[in-house]
Amino acid sequence: MTRCVLPTSDAPDLRPAGISVTRIEQCVQSILYGARNAQTTFERRRDTRYMYPLPIRLIPLCSRGEPLIDEATFVLGKHLSPRGLDFYGADPLPYRRAITCFECGPGRSIQMLMELTWCRFCYHGWYENGGRFLQEIVPTTGGLPQPEAG
Repeated sequence: MTRCVLPTSDAPDLRPAGISVTRIEQCVQSILYGARNAQTTFERRRDTRYMYPLPIRLIPLCSRGEPLIDEATFVLGKHLSPRGLDFYGADPLPYRRAITCFECGPGRSIQMLMELTWCRFCYHGWYENGGRFLQEIVPTTGGLPQPEAG
């Protein structure tokens, strides 16, 4: 068996006073510390972005604006802001617009029409995508959410 020697961590001690920490806990603290400080670039966006690491149902729209229910998928949220969303997906998305469905509690969801504005390949085989919200989608009595004319 190969022995793994890990470097000591320069991450701050995040535990309450008087609590001993195992090496595994130190590693987890280092991971969290690194994740929080990974992006030190200048932030040029106007709106505050909020971490949103939750699944989101994405229903693409065809060029006529009709939902492509058979091509609906789930993506993993990254950041959410009042203007838009960025998220991770397993494949690049060939659509310009989609309905994003956010679960907000038992039996409650909010759907937003979104214009997909960018996509790039990132690490571990994922694609990072993003775009801006255009409007809220109000579900019709027919069942499927339909975008408003406009």
